[in-house]
Amino acid sequence: GKRMVELLKQNQYVPMTMQDQVIVLFAGTQGYLDDVPVEAIKKFEEEFIKFISGTKDDLRSELAGKKAIDDDLKARLVQAIEEFKKGFQA
Repeated sequence: GKRMVELLKQNQYVPMTMQDQVIVLFAGTQGYLDDVPVEAIKKFEEEFIKFISGTKDDLRSELAGKKAIDDDLKARLVQAIEEFKKGFQA
């Protein structure tokens, strides 16, 4: 619950794109943030979005054109989250 509240908070004057919102909410609702301390959620979110933008931008582009996350996209999101978490330090 607390982690999801942290994910939903946005910095003033720095709106998040729909694709980035979907990506971080997917991570949160699928349990990938359960082991991240609540106080590190914002850091995770910011660094994960930078990671996606820099290395997996095709995921963002694909999300922009879809109305739902299909099995292929879900598998690629999970892979990206797991890859990022290996190097993330709270």
